[in-house]
Amino acid sequence: MKLGKAKKGRVLIRLCPSNSPNQSGLSKHQHITKAINSNILRGAHVVLYATLAQYEHRAKCRLLLALWLQPKKDAQVNDFQLLIDLHKGANRQGPGGDAETEKAIDLACIDRNAPLKIADIGCGTGSSTLILARLLNAKITAVDFLQDFLDVLETRAQSEGVAENITSLCASMDELPFEEEEFDVIWSEGAIYNIGFQKGVADWKRYLKPGGLLIASEISWITHSRPSELQNHWDNEYPEINMASSKTKVLEENGYSPIGYFVLPEHCW
Repeated sequence: MKLGKAKKGRVLIRLCPSNSPNQSGLSKHQHITKAINSNILRGAHVVLYATLAQYEHRAKCRLLLALWLQPKKDAQVNDFQLLIDLHKGANRQGPGGDAETEKAIDLACIDRNAPLKIADIGCGTGSSTLILARLLNAKITAVDFLQDFLDVLETRAQSEGVAENITSLCASMDELPFEEEEFDVIWSEGAIYNIGFQKGVADWKRYLKPGGLLIASEISWITHSRPSELQNHWDNEYPEINMASSKTKVLEENGYSPIGYFVLPEHCW
C-alpha cells in the first residue's frame, strides 16, 4: 500500500481482476437463455469471468460465446430496458461485495464519525450506497442514469432506515451537475469504465475538496501475460484495460496521490 498526501485529491483503487472465474459458471441456464433471447449479452459480461491460467479453456469457450451473441446492427432491441430487466433484481449490478466496500472504507482511513459529503457515481440499485449510509456519518448523492435502479435504491433505503441520508440523482456520469470542490469522497464501484478510467479520474477531480478521496474499482489485468483471445477481445472492448501500475501512473498524472489498492476476490464476481 502506498500512502501520500494529495495535491488536491487522494485515491484508493480496487482492482477487478479480468481473470476471475464466475463461481456459478454458465450453469444458470435461465440467465443465459434470457440473454440469448434478448440478444444483449456482451463480451464483457462473459469474458470477465475467464481466467488466464487453469481456466484458459473455459475462457476461450466463453469468448467464442460472447462473440457469437453480438447483436446485429439492425436488431430492434431496447437495450436499456433489457439492461434493466436483467439486472434490476440483482443485489449488485457489477463486481463487488459488502465486506469489500467496508474494507475500502478502512483502507482509505475514512473517519466513520466525521460528517462527510459523498457522491456514489454509478450506484445501480445501491448496495454500496446503503453500506456507506450505515457505516458513515455521511450525506450521500447516489447517481445512476437509470431511474428504475434508483427507485429500487430508494425503497431499500426506506426499509433500512437510512433514506434521510441518501439523495438519488438520475444523471449521466459524464454530465454531472455538481459544484467544484463539493464532495469529501467520490465513490464508484464497477462503473468508471463506462466513460473510461482516464476520463473519469480527470473529470471528477474538480468535484473533490482539497484532500478529498476518490475510491473506485476498475477492471485490470493481474498477470503480465494472458491468452491472445482475451487480450485481443479487451483491446477492442476496453482499450484502457491494463495493470495496476499503469492505473497508478494515470492517477499521478492527474494530480492524485495513490493510497493503495486490493484485488477483489473471486466471490465478488
